Amino acid sequence: MNQFFKFLFASCLGTALALLLLFFIGFSMLAGLAGKATEGKVVKVKPNSVLELEFKNLIPEKTNNTQLDPFDLNQKSVLGLTDMITAIRHAKDDPDIKGIYINATYVMAGKATSATLRDALVDFKSSGKFIVSYANYYTQGAYYMASVSDNILLNP
Repeated sequence: MNQFFKFLFASCLGTALALLLLFFIGFSMLAGLAGKATEGKVVKVKPNSVLELEFKNLIPEKTNNTQLDPFDLNQKSVLGLTDMITAIRHAKDDPDIKGIYINATYVMAGKATSATLRDALVDFKSSGKFIVSYANYYTQGAYYMASVSDNILLNP
């Protein structure tokens, strides 16, 4: 009977150590994936730069920029409403960015998205920096977005 308890405790200890080892390996893998997902590229803005906003694609409110599947190699970044508003806010506070150039012929966004973007541009304009818009033609939504600009240029 003494040997039975000896082998029982040895088996329990071996199982506990194996589970502990697997836990640490799994935790370190998850920590590595989380670190890889949060690492970003540092962008250095040159002095006297102009932020270009080009509205040639649909502007979604939710994007796939949060990395849900780190093993999906075909995942492409899509700029959405939050990304554009964040860029406009950073441009407002960045002394190296002198203004915004809007290239908007056709804005593919709903009224609420357009109004939110326009409000962010009005807030940017309160910093005293310029906003210029240019297009070959303007749709009604594009002209609404460009109406906050200091200069609205149209190709003759």
